[in-house]
Amino acid sequence: MALKLNLVSLTSSELERLLGQAGARQIQPDLSAARLSNRALLWDSPFFQEHFVLWPAPETSSEADPQTQMGQSSGKTPEANRRIRALQAELEQIGAEFLGRFSLQQISGDRKIAAYLVPERDLALALRWSEQNTDTTEPALQAFTWLRQEVAGVEGVSSWNVSLSVTLEGSPQILVNEYPQASIETLLENHRARVRKYGKAVKVQNIADFTNSFESLWQANLLAWKQRGLCLDVKN
Repeated sequence: MALKLNLVSLTSSELERLLGQAGARQIQPDLSAARLSNRALLWDSPFFQEHFVLWPAPETSSEADPQTQMGQSSGKTPEANRRIRALQAELEQIGAEFLGRFSLQQISGDRKIAAYLVPERDLALALRWSEQNTDTTEPALQAFTWLRQEVAGVEGVSSWNVSLSVTLEGSPQILVNEYPQASIETLLENHRARVRKYGKAVKVQNIADFTNSFESLWQANLLAWKQRGLCLDVKN
């Protein structure tokens, strides 16, 4: 069995983010027919992950500079590359520990993640970017914390230093905050304030904890999508 995206269950905004305005308009007749006959309309995507998988990123070429070899990664444009390096400098200044570079397949394409631990060990911190020329997303920092002794139904807190344009709306149990262009100090200060408001942080001590944090986040979103009828199990 494999998971497929059921386009019938997407909101108009999600459909437009996934297919673009022209693609969303083009598929409307098929959507209308599917809704009238009460059937699914599956997106012809390569796959839809059942599990969150971080693949070790391939080694950089020997022509890359020494910083690139040590995890200083390139974006899709010189501007994106400069932004990545600026964020990496901020991470070094706060004493963040670099764990490794990884690739992650998402609905809208391949992404790169550099995983970090902070000295306080109270959150997972990821530097995320794309190397696809057609991708308009900018390099970003994401701080994520799972909660214990949570209140108000909030189970996790996710904070970004960019304005998001996510393809699919995620789990309502995950509180998502956006702080566009915030420094890393401001991002983490605001993130921790939200964590304190809704519970206590689950510690992130190593790469296994980092991976588990994002695996659990993916599963929470996946459950929400399945409950909406957005993800369907189909035969390969």
